[in-house]
Amino acid sequence: MRTATTDATRDTPASMIDGDIRRVLITGANSGIGFAAGQELACSVIEIVMVCRDSARGERALAEVADVAPGLAPALLLADLSSQREARAVAAEVRERCERTDVLLNNAGGAFERRELSAGRIEKTLATNHLAPFLPHSPLLDLLLAGPAARIVAVASEGFSVDASASAVAAHPPASDDSEVPC
Repeated sequence: MRTATTDATRDTPASMIDGDIRRVLITGANSGIGFAAGQELACSVIEIVMVCRDSARGERALAEVADVAPGLAPALLLADLSSQREARAVAAEVRERCERTDVLLNNAGGAFERRELSAGRIEKTLATNHLAPFLPHSPLLDLLLAGPAARIVAVASEGFSVDASASAVAAHPPASDDSEVPC
C-alpha cells in the first residue's frame, strides 16, 4: 500500500503510473481533479484525451495541458455526458481515433440546484454522475483490453454523500412531476 509522505520523495500521480500506459481518456477534464490529472499525466509523456462539455472551457484547459506536455499533444473531444446520445458518440469518436486506450478516468460530474432533465429526459444529476460513467465503457472495453495495463478509474465527490436528515429532505423535496422521468 502506498502512503503519502511530506518530503521530496513522495509519490506524485505521474510517478505511480505504470510504464506501459500511453493514453489516458479523462472525462470532465476542463477543471478540478480531471484537469489536474491531465496536467500531471501529460508531464509524463502520456497522451491525454480530454472530454469536456463546454467548448470554450475545454479549449482553455487543452491549451494549458498542451503547455506542459513534452510528448504528444493532448486531444479535446466535446460531449455533454448527461446525454446518452453524446456519450455514445464520443465513445465512437474515441474508437475511430485510437487503437488502444490504457486508462479511462471517469471524472465528469455535476450538482444541479434545481431538478433538470437531460436531453434523454433523465434527471440530469443522475444522468451525468451515475449513468454516464457506464456508457463509454462497453464500446471502449476492447480498446482498454488491447493494452497491457487497462484501468477504469472512477472519481467521486463527497458532495454526493447521503444526508438523510429531515432538513436535507425538506430542502430538496421530491419533484411533483416524477411521472415524466422514464426511469
